[in-house]
Amino acid sequence: MDSIHYFRQLDTLTELILRVQTSNVPMIMTALKLRLTVILVLLLSTPISSQEFEQINLVHDGMNREYLVYVPNEYDDSIRIPLVLNFHGFGGTAYDHYKYTSDMTSLADTANFLLVYPQGAAGSDGYSHWNIADENSKSDVDDLGFTSAMIDDLIQTYNVDTLRIYATGFSNGAFFTYDLACR
Repeated sequence: MDSIHYFRQLDTLTELILRVQTSNVPMIMTALKLRLTVILVLLLSTPISSQEFEQINLVHDGMNREYLVYVPNEYDDSIRIPLVLNFHGFGGTAYDHYKYTSDMTSLADTANFLLVYPQGAAGSDGYSHWNIADENSKSDVDDLGFTSAMIDDLIQTYNVDTLRIYATGFSNGAFFTYDLACR
Protein backbone atom coordinates (compact mmCIF):
# COMPACT_ATOMS: atom_id res chain seq x y z
CA MET A 1 0.00 0.00 0.00
CA ASP A 2 1.49 3.35 -0.96
CA SER A 3 1.43 6.66 0.90
CA ILE A 4 -1.22 8.19 -1.39
CA HIS A 5 -3.62 5.36 -0.55
CA TYR A 6 -3.05 5.95 3.20
CA PHE A 7 -3.71 9.68 2.81
CA ARG A 8 -6.97 9.00 0.91
CA GLN A 9 -8.15 6.64 3.65
CA LEU A 10 -7.14 9.20 6.26
CA ASP A 11 -9.10 11.95 4.48
CA THR A 12 -12.20 9.72 4.39
CA LEU A 13 -11.85 8.86 8.08
CA THR A 14 -11.37 12.53 9.00
CA GLU A 15 -14.45 13.57 7.00
CA LEU A 16 -16.59 10.91 8.71
CA ILE A 17 -15.49 11.95 12.17
CA LEU A 18 -16.08 15.63 11.40
CA ARG A 19 -19.57 14.99 9.94
CA VAL A 20 -20.72 12.92 12.88
CA GLN A 21 -19.35 15.16 15.58
CA THR A 22 -19.13 18.68 14.10
CA SER A 23 -20.13 20.24 17.39
CA ASN A 24 -17.84 18.06 19.45
CA VAL A 25 -14.49 19.87 19.68
CA PRO A 26 -12.67 17.01 21.48
CA MET A 27 -13.61 14.64 18.66
CA ILE A 28 -12.32 17.13 16.05
CA MET A 29 -9.06 17.44 17.98
CA THR A 30 -8.80 13.64 18.12
CA ALA A 31 -9.25 13.45 14.34
CA LEU A 32 -6.55 16.07 13.80
CA LYS A 33 -4.18 14.31 16.20
CA LEU A 34 -4.80 11.03 14.38
CA ARG A 35 -4.08 12.71 11.05
CA LEU A 36 -0.81 14.22 12.34
CA THR A 37 0.26 10.92 13.90
CA VAL A 38 -0.30 9.00 10.66
CA ILE A 39 1.55 11.65 8.64
CA LEU A 40 4.51 11.56 11.07
CA VAL A 41 4.63 7.75 11.00
CA LEU A 42 4.62 7.77 7.19
CA LEU A 43 7.34 10.39 7.01
CA LEU A 44 9.56 8.78 9.63
CA SER A 45 9.18 5.27 8.20
CA THR A 46 10.21 6.31 4.71
CA PRO A 47 13.87 5.45 4.15
CA ILE A 48 16.14 8.45 3.58
CA SER A 49 18.22 6.48 1.12
CA SER A 50 16.98 3.74 -1.15
CA GLN A 51 20.21 1.86 -0.47
CA GLU A 52 21.31 0.50 2.86
CA PHE A 53 24.58 -0.88 4.16
CA GLU A 54 25.37 -4.54 4.01
CA GLN A 55 27.41 -5.94 6.88
CA ILE A 56 29.96 -8.46 5.67
CA ASN A 57 31.79 -10.88 7.95
CA LEU A 58 35.21 -12.15 6.98
CA VAL A 59 37.45 -14.54 8.89
CA HIS A 60 41.09 -13.49 8.66
CA ASP A 61 43.92 -15.03 10.68
CA GLY A 62 41.32 -16.97 12.68
CA MET A 63 39.62 -13.74 13.74
CA ASN A 64 36.08 -12.75 12.77
CA ARG A 65 36.29 -9.34 11.11
CA GLU A 66 33.56 -7.22 9.56
CA TYR A 67 32.97 -4.29 7.28
CA LEU A 68 30.03 -2.27 5.99
CA VAL A 69 29.45 -1.92 2.25
CA TYR A 70 27.42 0.82 0.59
CA VAL A 71 26.54 0.21 -3.05
CA PRO A 72 25.71 3.40 -4.98
CA ASN A 73 22.20 3.80 -6.37
CA GLU A 74 23.41 3.74 -9.98
CA TYR A 75 25.59 0.63 -9.61
CA ASP A 76 25.69 -1.43 -12.79
CA ASP A 77 27.65 -4.66 -12.46
CA SER A 78 28.74 -4.42 -16.11
CA ILE A 79 30.75 -1.24 -15.35
CA ARG A 80 33.92 -1.14 -13.25
CA ILE A 81 33.63 1.35 -10.40
CA PRO A 82 36.14 2.76 -7.90
CA LEU A 83 36.38 1.48 -4.34
CA VAL A 84 36.79 3.82 -1.35
CA LEU A 85 37.76 2.42 2.05
CA ASN A 86 36.98 4.72 4.98
CA PHE A 87 38.70 3.79 8.28
CA HIS A 88 37.40 4.91 11.69
CA GLY A 89 39.58 6.35 14.45
CA PHE A 90 40.92 4.74 17.64
CA GLY A 91 38.11 3.40 19.84
CA GLY A 92 35.51 3.98 17.13
CA THR A 93 33.24 1.76 15.12
CA ALA A 94 32.63 1.51 11.41
CA TYR A 95 28.96 2.48 11.83
CA ASP A 96 29.59 5.44 14.15
CA HIS A 97 32.31 6.70 11.83
CA TYR A 98 29.81 6.66 8.96
CA LYS A 99 26.95 8.09 11.01
CA TYR A 100 28.72 10.85 12.97
CA THR A 101 32.03 11.60 11.28
CA SER A 102 32.22 10.70 7.63
CA ASP A 103 28.96 10.00 5.79
CA MET A 104 30.08 9.72 2.17
CA THR A 105 26.97 7.95 0.85
CA SER A 106 25.67 10.96 -1.11
CA LEU A 107 29.10 11.39 -2.67
CA ALA A 108 29.21 7.66 -3.49
CA ASP A 109 25.84 8.00 -5.23
CA THR A 110 26.94 11.10 -7.14
CA ALA A 111 30.38 9.83 -8.17
CA ASN A 112 29.31 6.17 -8.46
CA PHE A 113 31.84 4.42 -6.23
CA LEU A 114 31.63 1.49 -3.84
CA LEU A 115 32.00 2.74 -0.26
CA VAL A 116 33.33 0.52 2.54
CA TYR A 117 33.65 1.18 6.27
CA PRO A 118 35.87 -1.54 7.82
CA GLN A 119 35.74 -2.34 11.54
CA GLY A 120 39.02 -2.33 13.48
CA ALA A 121 39.83 -5.12 15.93
CA ALA A 122 39.81 -4.58 19.68
CA GLY A 123 43.22 -4.45 21.31
CA SER A 124 44.16 -5.80 24.73
CA ASP A 125 42.72 -2.58 26.20
CA GLY A 126 39.33 -3.35 24.62
CA TYR A 127 39.40 -0.40 22.22
CA SER A 128 39.10 -0.95 18.48
CA HIS A 129 41.98 0.37 16.43
CA TRP A 130 44.03 -0.04 13.28
CA ASN A 131 47.37 -1.73 13.75
CA ILE A 132 50.09 0.45 12.29
CA ALA A 133 53.30 -1.45 11.68
CA ASP A 134 55.64 0.47 13.98
CA GLU A 135 57.03 0.24 17.51
CA ASN A 136 53.95 2.01 18.96
CA SER A 137 51.47 -0.58 17.66
CA LYS A 138 48.70 -1.50 20.10
CA SER A 139 48.59 -5.17 19.02
CA ASP A 140 49.86 -7.75 16.60
CA VAL A 141 46.58 -7.97 14.64
CA ASP A 142 47.24 -8.24 10.91
CA ASP A 143 45.13 -5.29 9.71
CA LEU A 144 47.14 -5.03 6.51
CA GLY A 145 46.30 -8.66 5.68
CA PHE A 146 42.66 -8.10 6.67
CA THR A 147 42.47 -5.09 4.35
CA SER A 148 43.99 -7.08 1.51
CA ALA A 149 41.56 -9.99 2.08
CA MET A 150 38.64 -7.55 2.26
CA ILE A 151 39.64 -5.94 -1.05
CA ASP A 152 39.95 -9.40 -2.65
CA ASP A 153 36.47 -10.29 -1.34
CA LEU A 154 35.01 -7.04 -2.71
CA ILE A 155 36.63 -7.58 -6.11
CA GLN A 156 35.02 -11.04 -6.28
CA THR A 157 31.60 -9.68 -5.32
CA TYR A 158 31.47 -6.36 -7.18
CA ASN A 159 32.90 -5.04 -10.43
CA VAL A 160 35.70 -3.01 -8.83
CA ASP A 161 38.16 -1.03 -10.92
CA THR A 162 41.40 -2.32 -9.40
CA LEU A 163 43.29 0.74 -10.66
CA ARG A 164 41.02 3.03 -8.63
CA ILE A 165 41.10 1.78 -5.04
CA TYR A 166 41.34 4.60 -2.49
CA ALA A 167 41.60 4.84 1.29
CA THR A 168 40.75 7.60 3.71
CA GLY A 169 40.35 7.70 7.45
CA PHE A 170 40.06 9.64 10.65
CA SER A 171 42.75 9.84 13.36
CA ASN A 172 44.14 6.31 13.84
CA GLY A 173 42.33 5.34 10.62
CA ALA A 174 44.15 8.15 8.79
CA PHE A 175 47.50 6.88 10.10
CA PHE A 176 46.54 3.43 8.87
CA THR A 177 45.79 4.78 5.37
CA TYR A 178 49.26 6.32 5.40
CA ASP A 179 50.66 2.91 6.33
CA LEU A 180 48.68 1.33 3.47
CA ALA A 181 50.00 3.88 0.99
CA CYS A 182 53.61 3.23 2.01
CA ARG A 183 53.43 -0.51 1.38
